[in-house]
Amino acid sequence: MKKFNLVLSLVLTLIVLSISFVSGENSGSTGLEISTFILRIITGLFPNNSIVLAELHTVLQIVGHVLLYIILGITWFFTGKLWRLSLMRVLIIGLMIASIDELIGLIGYNQDPNFLKTLAIDFLPFLMISLFLFRFANKEQIGHMRPILNKVKSGDITADQAYTMIYENTVSKMPVTWHAHLIRLRIVVPDEKAANIFLGIIFFFPIPIGFVRFILTFIKEEQLHDSPFTKSEIIDMISSKGINVKVNANDKTKVIIRTI
Repeated sequence: MKKFNLVLSLVLTLIVLSISFVSGENSGSTGLEISTFILRIITGLFPNNSIVLAELHTVLQIVGHVLLYIILGITWFFTGKLWRLSLMRVLIIGLMIASIDELIGLIGYNQDPNFLKTLAIDFLPFLMISLFLFRFANKEQIGHMRPILNKVKSGDITADQAYTMIYENTVSKMPVTWHAHLIRLRIVVPDEKAANIFLGIIFFFPIPIGFVRFILTFIKEEQLHDSPFTKSEIIDMISSKGINVKVNANDKTKVIIRTI
């Protein structure tokens, strides 16, 4: 199932990008024929309509792009869910596809760059359908455990093998991101109300992880000889989302570090 979804997403992506490889004249001619056919149907149903062929053709081109990227958003969301990607990575994939689509037209056919079109017509539908699915279709799915447990009971497989099978058959909820981006720091000094207010103001806003990593580059390993962690372990620890560390110093000062 995972491989099928991945192949499906890649094939649909190639189809969308291949449309950009069609020369503008051929693509426009085919699209105009479709628009003319639709206009004939509309005229047959509503003879007194005032629809202009050029305007209808433009609208149909926009609708076609929007539908293609909605379909791409759906396929890449469920592919990302199966392959345990974060929502942020799925959105990056969508932005890359839209950018490559625009770049093909820019380089191949000397079209004027239109990044507003890339964001509004291509990436925005991908973004909106991904956010919709993240809100309403992002549920954990656990495979059937009873057959696996019966195999353990009969001795056909070991407990470790059963754990691996259950893990592989479980589709977890997609997170916004697997990594932390901010650090929230709180320092409480006993019997120092003014100092606590000052520290609360300084660290009121979360600190970007990148800034903390930059500061750590100036700290040598020798300076951390009293720390139970090496510098690389500290960097790995603060990069993980959901870390909550509480430090109680000998002078009763409390330091609370939380990654978000």
